[in-house]
Amino acid sequence: MLTTPEQAREKWCPMVRIARVEQQKITTDTNWGTQRSDDIVVASCNRDALGSPAGFVLNSCRCIADKCAMWRWAPSTTTHMERRTEARDFALPGGGKETRPVEFDVKVPDAPTQGYCGIAGRPEVA
Repeated sequence: MLTTPEQAREKWCPMVRIARVEQQKITTDTNWGTQRSDDIVVASCNRDALGSPAGFVLNSCRCIADKCAMWRWAPSTTTHMERRTEARDFALPGGGKETRPVEFDVKVPDAPTQGYCGIAGRPEVA
């Protein structure tokens, strides 16, 4: 699916990992009369599945689009004309050469506006 970077930033990223911490138990130290909890990192996951509404994606789990190494730009399908100048050598009568600027128009592809996550390869465009 081709998306703009802005649209991609609303999507979940399958590569993000966050630590899931669960409170194991609360213990009371009888010598000092204090309580402490033993928090344990249970797993590394990429969604906050505990207590989040369906479809909710934490900001830290969202796609970063064109800031990601896996982001791929889709080739642009539109072009525009650009005027270019180039120095060219011309032969002079009687020998020698002269360098003069030459202007010409070139068809240039527009900058891409859509891309995709490259983790699964290029999407088929229907």
